[in-house]
Amino acid sequence: MLLMKQHTQHTQHIPIKHTKMGKVDRIEENKVRKRVTYPSRKTREEAFEREIFWLNKLKDTGIIIELLSYERKDDQLIIYSKYYGKAVTNETLPDDWEEQRDHIIKILRENNCRHNDIKPGEILINKEEKIALCDFGFAWDLDKPNPPHWPNRLGLSFRPPQEMGFGYESDLYSFNKVIKESCGVSPKKRNL
Repeated sequence: MLLMKQHTQHTQHIPIKHTKMGKVDRIEENKVRKRVTYPSRKTREEAFEREIFWLNKLKDTGIIIELLSYERKDDQLIIYSKYYGKAVTNETLPDDWEEQRDHIIKILRENNCRHNDIKPGEILINKEEKIALCDFGFAWDLDKPNPPHWPNRLGLSFRPPQEMGFGYESDLYSFNKVIKESCGVSPKKRNL
């Protein structure tokens, strides 16, 4: 008697980033799942809604990851996006990164968006050496102060000095600091 072995297709989930704020896994070749898990329910709901809002608003700009879908499943808030690439490193930093950075900051500014939380792992690069941002859960209108109940530790290590305020300059500062610390490259000063 010949026993036939059944083959089941199994998709391996590859962890990308797991923190108390969220769990991001690559669940298919070109698909990423982000489970929003902020400790505060109010913050979790707001971050989920803000991320969807900004990914939709900025979808045609070419500076962000592509939103595929989202769902509320039981008590889980899940966002699916197209896999873009890995976090930028010294080995993957393109020669034209400063021009790409300036373009990203300009597009955010034109769309009245302040990312608020640029840190390592959120500046991504694809195979074509194009940089994009992800994780817009704490993005906010550029012309408004952040809500007072938001965590005051957003990207703390990469945050600008308090006196800089929260204009587009704060995202530029954070972007530059990530590149300097992650890639060992000191950015040139630029006026946008």
